[in-house]
Order: sequence, then structure tokens, then C-alpha cells
Amino acid sequence: MNELSSVFDVNPPSRQETLQLLVVEDSLDDYTLIRYELSRLSQPFYSEQVDNRAALVSALQRQRWDIVISDHNLPQLNSGMVLQLLRQYAPATPMLLVTGQLEADSASAILHLTLEGVDDYVFKHHLARLVPSINRSLRVRQAQQALEQSLQQLQTLVSAAPLGIIGCDQNGVVQLWNDRATSILGYPASSMLGSSIHNVAADDPRFLLLGRLDGLYRDLSINQPNGQLQAIIDKPDGGLLDIEIHTALLSPHSAPDAQDLSKPNQLQRDHGMVAIIQDVTDLHVIRAAQRESETRMSAISGNLPGVILQMLYKDSPQIHERDVFITQMSQRAVDIFQRPATDFYQNPRLLLQFLDQEERNSLLYELNRCHTEQRVIRWEGKLNLNHMPEHAEEGVRWIYLSASPRSKTQSNQVSDQYSEWDGIILDVTAQKALDLQIRQSQAELRELAANMEKVKEEERAYVAREVHDDIGGTLSKLKADVALLKKALQPSNRILDMEAIFERLQDMDHLLDHTVEGTRRIARALRPGILDYGVIPALEWQASDFSQRTSIKAQFICNQEEVALDDEQSTAVFRIVQESLTNILKYAQATEVFIEVFVGNADINIEVRDNGCGFEIERIDKRQSFGLRGMRERAAMLGGWLEISSSPINQGEVRGTEALHGTTVMLSIPRQRRIERRKRPRLPEPSETDE
Repeated sequence: MNELSSVFDVNPPSRQETLQLLVVEDSLDDYTLIRYELSRLSQPFYSEQVDNRAALVSALQRQRWDIVISDHNLPQLNSGMVLQLLRQYAPATPMLLVTGQLEADSASAILHLTLEGVDDYVFKHHLARLVPSINRSLRVRQAQQALEQSLQQLQTLVSAAPLGIIGCDQNGVVQLWNDRATSILGYPASSMLGSSIHNVAADDPRFLLLGRLDGLYRDLSINQPNGQLQAIIDKPDGGLLDIEIHTALLSPHSAPDAQDLSKPNQLQRDHGMVAIIQDVTDLHVIRAAQRESETRMSAISGNLPGVILQMLYKDSPQIHERDVFITQMSQRAVDIFQRPATDFYQNPRLLLQFLDQEERNSLLYELNRCHTEQRVIRWEGKLNLNHMPEHAEEGVRWIYLSASPRSKTQSNQVSDQYSEWDGIILDVTAQKALDLQIRQSQAELRELAANMEKVKEEERAYVAREVHDDIGGTLSKLKADVALLKKALQPSNRILDMEAIFERLQDMDHLLDHTVEGTRRIARALRPGILDYGVIPALEWQASDFSQRTSIKAQFICNQEEVALDDEQSTAVFRIVQESLTNILKYAQATEVFIEVFVGNADINIEVRDNGCGFEIERIDKRQSFGLRGMRERAAMLGGWLEISSSPINQGEVRGTEALHGTTVMLSIPRQRRIERRKRPRLPEPSETDE
């Protein structure tokens, strides 16, 4: 038995394999002819000849054969016996008959064998059909094997499916009932297969379930190719079951029985139905909890001052903006970005587009560093207001982003390359402006403190100079005069010049008056003595003295004759009004000054107004405006406030034919501390003192 090489293209094969052929033939000549025909095969093959039962059984048991070619009649065998042994030892192997002329009874037998499973037959005088028959048989058998494999896989999938699967034919007879349907519904397949969903007795415990399926099937047949419903049904154990049923019509020849998917023609009618059943009892509880959680989260995020976000960051060697994705953004996004949260879902990189390139690079660098170190990111930057035209005039809008990476156990990341971050974005524009104001105020306070120290040093130098030059010199002259008097009045001096002594005493009296006046002048420079008479009389005296000294008309109005303030408050009020009048004298070019004092139950309000030339109010913020800054600091230290408004001549309000211009200083301080009312001493006239 020799090997003949041949090529046989079967669909075509992915690789060349040797075709295994078993030939049942007692004639060596016929076997030789068969092998000659087989040489037409383009696929390599191996053939073996057997001519008795024992050799056939041995060959079938020894190896797998791709096809068996048998003569119809042999001395010890016939084709019927060969088919029987083949079905016993190799049922999947196709069989071909090769025979001579047939009698009528032989033809009937071959037809019967063909119906029993013989794939084809070929006459020996027409062996040219042998190779095409082999090709056809191999294709049919490959298709059958693929179908059987698919059916087995389908049966496995249906049996292992996490959902209940029920199938019925056009007549409503249940043909499919998988294990999950049994575990969900409580009815075993043995009690459901073969049952009709159309005719169910009302007392049948399966009435509600099968009735639901019947209604769905009727609706599907009339209206639509698929349907869905939710139902609560009774289980065999008496419990209730909340289920969802999804149904679809079956096309003809499409739904074999799950209990034996290898059986063809299981549902060979025009239509049928398949129902997918899911137990949603726990799912409804989970969904309700999820809705409640989402409602709470929405309420919390809606009341937070910022935007809650979730984002993905891709770990890559090079930092790039395409590595950042926004996956969730709360509804407060519209407050900061003027864009709804849905825009960030549709464009996950929209956040970066609100940043200039420099800010974008800063955020990406910080995010990459925090991702590497697995720590919280805290970043702040400026938004590009070109994306928000309605806010372009605001100048700068600052945001603060804080986010923390999720741990591996908490993460739902789609890949190990991505890390998930949960965080919040805050609008910190107001805080940044406040920080800037604080820094500016601190700088101003440092400058003011330095200026105050300078003023103190100047005051100390002034006092020292006055004491040394004036009082010191006077006292030195007095000491010299006393020494001369002592010498003149010595007992040994018998001649006294009384006129010289009188002149000396008169000179000493003038020197003492000068010393007293110098002492008063220094004391007034350190603290206004006029405040001993009360703050209201002191302010009234200050207005009168200012008018006499400067020829500027000053009017003073107050609703109270006296108000009880402590020394610190009185001194501050007096100094602020004094500084206001000094500024009017220096800069205002005014002809009239109005000082109005209103004493309330909780505070005292003072307004100093002039009709001068006014000034640009922006000049107040100049760092060298120590006088105005000092006035504000004095008011703030007492818990009050001071405001300055001014209208230059060319910008003043016009009332009638008269232009209103000048400067107004408004002061308000609380009357927190009260002192015991004292009897007011007599108020001196302005001519009696410099203050």
C-alpha cells in the first residue's frame, strides 16, 4: 500500500496535512484504480486497504480516518456492516460507497444506506466522480463539525448565562429553559419544557408567569420585534420576585432546545420567542440607594463654594496636555467657567483650554510630580478670560485646584497607565485680591511705622533742643544771676547796691516767665492741654483758633455740648481734625471750613468740609501720604472708619449756577468706653494760649 501525493483545496486549508483514507476493498486491481483516481487530489494523502471485519475494526481502533471508502459487496463484509462498525467506532467519519453494476435489490439497499448515513456512492466504471464526492463529503463533514461545535458552545453559554433564558416555538410551547431560569423562578426545566404559554389553567401556580410570557408574545407578534416589562410574581416557595423580562421574536430555524442543542430542527416553525429574565429585586434596592446617594451628592456639591471634579491622568514619559481627562464635573462649573458641566463631558480637555500656556504647563508639571509622589496636588493659577467675554473686564480670575489620587483598591481605572483623581476647584479671586491688599497694607504699615518713628525722633530732637537751648540756657542765666545775688548779699559786703539788686531780680523774673512759657509750649506739643476741658469744647476752640490764625472762616456745629470719651479717643479725634485743618491750610486754597459733629447713642461722627480746589482721590494711595494714612490708622485703632472724598474744581458737581468742589473728611468712631463726667473748667480764650 503506497502513498500517492495529491493536492486538495478544502476551503482552502491553512496548512498542508496528509489526508487519511481507509479503503474497504477485496480486489487489488480495484484498489489500484481507486488510488490512481485519488492521485488527482491536490492534498497529500495516505491510504490503507482492508478486506475483512477484523482488519476493519483494528484500523478503526488504531487511528482517526478522514474518510472511509467501501465496496458494496465483499466476501466477508458488505456496506451495511461497514456502516454499522463505522458508527460504532468512528461516528464522525464520512463514508463513500464504490460499487459496480447494481441490481434492483442492491440499488434499494444503497438508497437505504444513503438515508442511514452514507454520504455518497460512486460507480467503479465512473471513478471520475470519486474526488468530487470526497471533496463534497469533507466540506459537509467540516460544516457539520463546525455546527456541532457552535451548538455545544451555545449550549454552554446558555447553561452558564447569569440571566434566565426561556424559548418557545410558534405554538407557545416552551422548548428552552436554562439553569439560571430555574434558580431565578424556582421552576425546574422538567416541569416547564413542553408546557404551553397560551393555555394555562388559572389554578396553575405557573399561571402568572406563563400568562405574562403569553401577553408579551402576542404583543410582539402584532406590534414590534422586541419588548420589555417589569413584573412581580409568586415563587413556588411562596415568596415574591421582582423581575425584568426582555423578549424578542425568533427568526425561523433559529432556536434549538437548550437541553439538547445538537438536535437540529428544534424550532423549525415560522416564528418563536426568546425571553431573557433578570432578578432585579436587589438591583432596585441598589438603584434606589444610588439615586439617594446621587441626590445627596448633588445637594452637597450644589452648596459647596467650588466645583467638584474627577479626572484621569495618564502616566507617560513626556508631560502632555492630552494626558489629562475630566470625567466628572459638578453643576457649579457654570459659576466659575460660565460653561455647563456637560461641556466638560463632551470635551474632557476643556479645563486646560481655560489656561494660558504658562499656567497649563505649571499645572501639568505639578500634577505629574504629585502623581509620581502619590500625594495631594494643591495648585493655583489664572484663567484665560478670553473664553469668558462677559468677564473680560474683570482683569484676572484666579482658581485653586486641590485633588488627591485614588488608591489602587478604590480606583475604577481602565488601565494601569491612568490614575484617578478626586478634587475641588475654588474661585479664589477675592482671596487673592484680599491677600494683595493685606500685603500692601503691611507694606504701608511698615512705612507708616518707620515714619512714626521718624516723627517721634524729630519730636524728641525738638524737645531736647528746646530744653537745651531755651530752658537750659535760661536756667544757666538764672544760676549765674543767683550766684551774683549771693555774692552781693554776703554779710561781709557792707555796701549794698539795691538798685542793681532790683534790676537783677527783675531780669530773673523775666527769665522765669520765659521758662514757664517754654515748658507750656513743649507740653502742648506733646499733648493738647485743651482736651482737659472736653473733646467738644476742644474742637470748638480748635475751629476758632484756626480761623483767627489763618483768616479762613471756620464754622463749628455740634448737637451736644459735651460727649464722654476716654483720653485715647479724645486725643485721636482732636489729632485727626487737627491734621485735616493742617491739610486744608497747606493744599486746599479754601476760604471756608465747616466742622460738623453729630453725637449718637453708639458712635460719634465728625465731618470736616472745605470749599477748596480739591484733588484727585487716587493720590490718597500714594505711599508718601503719611498724614492721611495716619488718620485712617488712628480711626481703625479705635474700631472706627475714615473716608475722604474730593472734587477738583474742573470736576465738581454743578448745583444751579454754583459749582460744588472741595474735600470732605468723614470720621466715625464707636463710643465703647465711657468715662465719668467731670466738671468742665473755664474755657480759655484763644488769645490766652496757642492751642
